[in-house]
Amino acid sequence: MRKTPIYVVDIFTAIVKKVSSELESTLGKVYFIYGHPIEAVNTITELTDAGITKSKYPLIYLYMKFDENYDVPIGIEYSVSLHFAIATWTDPNWKSYERIEKTFKQVLYPVYDEFKYQIEHSGYFLLLSKIPHNMAKQLYFSASNGKGNFATDHCDVIEITDMKLNILPMGCTTQTLNTILKS
Repeated sequence: MRKTPIYVVDIFTAIVKKVSSELESTLGKVYFIYGHPIEAVNTITELTDAGITKSKYPLIYLYMKFDENYDVPIGIEYSVSLHFAIATWTDPNWKSYERIEKTFKQVLYPVYDEFKYQIEHSGYFLLLSKIPHNMAKQLYFSASNGKGNFATDHCDVIEITDMKLNILPMGCTTQTLNTILKS
């Protein structure tokens, strides 16, 4: 009998729903989009054109350019190295210190921290230590045409690159995997 495949987008849809549930009372809904960068820009632009501006943030965006590596030890389905952007609206007139206080400390860091927590506790991944990844703070930078830097919006972003994750088989949790490995 063939097993059901595990899809990265399904895993992160579930994880971001938990992030949103945990933060909704303080930050509102946290949105999740994924795809090619052009598609993401088009999706955000469509929302803006429909009159949805600040309320589409914060959002977590998964860049859909990654390999699934199947050259992995038994007990792991596959490994990936992922790239995310956590974005929120910013005022283009704010100075850097204002954006650090108003967008990074109040919105982006809480989303980033909860996102990591939910990944670590989701049961989808074999983690032997902290989640390996790089994080960069991207304060709004002015485009020469005066438009925004994330689609047509003015945003501050935490960019997560090279997030290395080992995905467990469907129905296998870290607890059952540890039992298997100890026997």
